[in-house]
Amino acid sequence: GDGVLTTPILQQGEYVRQLQIGEENWKLANEYGISPKSYYIGYVIKKKDFNFWGRRKVEIRSCIISEKYSMNLSEFYKNVVLTRDFIEQAEDVNDVILKQLQVLIGNLVDLSIICADIKPANMVVKYNTTLDGKIDVNSIDLRMIDLDGDFCREMKMLHGRGARTANEPIIENIKL
Repeated sequence: GDGVLTTPILQQGEYVRQLQIGEENWKLANEYGISPKSYYIGYVIKKKDFNFWGRRKVEIRSCIISEKYSMNLSEFYKNVVLTRDFIEQAEDVNDVILKQLQVLIGNLVDLSIICADIKPANMVVKYNTTLDGKIDVNSIDLRMIDLDGDFCREMKMLHGRGARTANEPIIENIKL
């Protein structure tokens, strides 16, 4: 639920598998430019107090240290794009964001990773402004975060018989 794994949960096994899947997802996302550049992908282990039976509890958390981005996509639209100062650039910004989002999701599909928690709050953006204070739309860089194993899983069926990559056009599959 909240990304904290305690000793009883660890003993169930599935959560350890989620950690492993998440680590692999982050490594692939880093390699393929889906997430911000990662400097550390691993775990933080914290020993807790002894319980009633004299056993020490342990918490394990995923830890990703990555390149800093300006804000998440939701905040970018709310606090920048849709404000009075930048609203006239909204259409150009939308075009750039949509193209980059299509590539990011296409890369996930090409890697056979399905994420069930794709939303603006799980994407980060960085950008520059021009000398006149406008958004430099050519500097916009969108990346995905929250690629942990609880909501992002490998789906081998995507590369089975008759599969295509997400970046191939689908018009060929439409018959009139």
